[in-house]
Amino acid sequence: MERRHFLQLLVSTAIASHFSPAGADESPLPAPGESSQSPLPWRNWSGSQKCLPSNRVAPATIEELRHLLQSPDNAGFTIRPVGSGHSFSALVPTDGILVSLARMTGVLSHDDRQCQARIAAGTLLGQVGRPLEDINQALFNMPDIDQQALGGLLATATHGTGAGFMSLSGYVEALTLMTARGELLACSRHQHPEIFHAARVGLGCLGIVTDVTLQNTRPYRLRKTTEWLPLDDILDSADARADQHRNYEFYYIPFSGMGFSSQHDLTDEPLSATALGAAGALAWLRPEARRDGHNPYFQALDAALSKAGLATPTLVLDQARLEHNLSALNSYLNGEYHYRIVVKLLPSLPLLQRIMAATGSNRLMVFHQPFLNTVAEALPQADVLMGKPLPVAAVDRFYQQLTSSTNGFRPEQQLQWLVDSRQRLEAYEGFARSQQRRLRINLEIDIGLHRGGFTDTGELARALTTIDRSPWLSFSGFMGYEPHIMKAPGPAAWLRYRAMARYRDYVATAEQHLGRSLAGLTFNSGGSTTYQLYRGLSGELPVNELSAGSGLVMPTDFDLPTLAGHLPTAFIATPVLKLLETTRIPGAPGLGRLQALWNPNRARTAFIYGGNWPATPVSPAGLTVNPVYGRSGNQEMLNFADGLDLAEGDRVFLRPHQSESVFLQFGDLAVFDPTRGAITDRWPVFREG
Repeated sequence: MERRHFLQLLVSTAIASHFSPAGADESPLPAPGESSQSPLPWRNWSGSQKCLPSNRVAPATIEELRHLLQSPDNAGFTIRPVGSGHSFSALVPTDGILVSLARMTGVLSHDDRQCQARIAAGTLLGQVGRPLEDINQALFNMPDIDQQALGGLLATATHGTGAGFMSLSGYVEALTLMTARGELLACSRHQHPEIFHAARVGLGCLGIVTDVTLQNTRPYRLRKTTEWLPLDDILDSADARADQHRNYEFYYIPFSGMGFSSQHDLTDEPLSATALGAAGALAWLRPEARRDGHNPYFQALDAALSKAGLATPTLVLDQARLEHNLSALNSYLNGEYHYRIVVKLLPSLPLLQRIMAATGSNRLMVFHQPFLNTVAEALPQADVLMGKPLPVAAVDRFYQQLTSSTNGFRPEQQLQWLVDSRQRLEAYEGFARSQQRRLRINLEIDIGLHRGGFTDTGELARALTTIDRSPWLSFSGFMGYEPHIMKAPGPAAWLRYRAMARYRDYVATAEQHLGRSLAGLTFNSGGSTTYQLYRGLSGELPVNELSAGSGLVMPTDFDLPTLAGHLPTAFIATPVLKLLETTRIPGAPGLGRLQALWNPNRARTAFIYGGNWPATPVSPAGLTVNPVYGRSGNQEMLNFADGLDLAEGDRVFLRPHQSESVFLQFGDLAVFDPTRGAITDRWPVFREG
């Protein structure tokens, strides 16, 4: 089933009582140059847009199109060009004249050296591939519906998927526009460039585009992989899949809890293998029932929890996998950068102590004032950089709570307060002066995240002057956060380069303004998703330390190519409280049976101890949260397949989406040693205060 037909089915089902069955415009076109004898209705392919134009015309030549626009008989009528009616928007409906270029098609000329082709605007996208292949050319990218007319799809910025591609209008090198006066205007990047750029996505408002010249590439072959997965799994992995594949898309099937995930990649496989792969995509028609139960890893984990007598929701930490991730981190850092441990993502003193010992780092990043006091009292050797600017009242509270401790932590030497603006800097300076406390100030700079921090070098210079003139403040460095680049459009290495170029400008400004080298100060950046992008570049980049936290425990949000060598370390284990033989949805009799007909993994119901965590069920395989029943933090509903061996009291396992806050919800962490098959320790977590 093609996506077009699939969406038509959904739309027609949803609005059957109001519209005729969805589809493209199927009314007959008048002959070239002729007018219809009576008004012919028009609708777009989904049926969501309709009109009854006074006339519909389909010229076959440029001269017929010019005659239509210049004819006195048409004066006073609105004239709207129409393609195949794919757009959902109200661009076409009119009571005037509709003009279709459906009879003006084909590849008109081509330039083999520049790999460009001039194509008539009425050509359907599905009619372009073979003629281009005959001249050794191919489009860079395509949408997954190929029935749009070329002029219409460019006018509405139709696009395919893939972070490295533009919409199809981005590949237009030239076009010919017939104006309302019937005059032809040749436009390109160098000829009438302002009109050219407007007309590439002109919405049919500047005239009628009669042909376009496209920048193409040489033919290539793609391999399509299609999967049906639980919606939560798709959402958890969508960003990673989009980064990993040339093209990626997914669709949600209402009330099923499942979605259709599809990706394309370049391949050298022979055509027969590619065709077979496409045929295999038909497996999406119905999800397979999962009845395997726990795999050996979760069987061992379940046995260890039972032996330890843990019968409530528990956060389990795999010690061996933690050690594996620490080794991976050390290998990538390779002594090039200092490592700063992000406390909010690893909020347990024994866990932090293990990481500090394994990495040889005493550098911590703290985001929460109560956590800061805990670190100052329990880890007096720590070098602390605040990860966000705190209100002055929170700064004052830290010092008030610190006075009772005499353990050796010296804030004036071991703590850097983060400041994001001149206003906050002035507030901190006023506090330091009134309390006669010396504060080390690290300035937050915006290198692309756009959520605060200094954004221009002039404002930065004024802040540096304030610090330099104050006897209570000292400048300790910069913090520039950039892990967002892994989800931003564009190649990660290029985005990192741009971020570091901005960072370098800030450092150069500071050195020039202060008149001294800043070597030895803290220049922090990075994060779990990006730290591997810095390997081998320490001599070229302005930063000298990288932060990371979640990458050591690997919640699902961090399933990214840059962390492919890391292993999931943390799991939520919770018992099953109740079992039902069927799935029943309150207020919707029969909907549970309907869900199970589509997805056999919704046949039965388990209610678990607790729930509503930002987490995805991972074992037994096939467990899913019901998308209609709703979430619950008391007894959450999970569905599973008939025949899966699951009993009351058995545990199910979920994998957190993040470590921040989730680690604080279960009390002490249960440390699992897989070599001994036992829970060997309980690590207390921080109190939120």
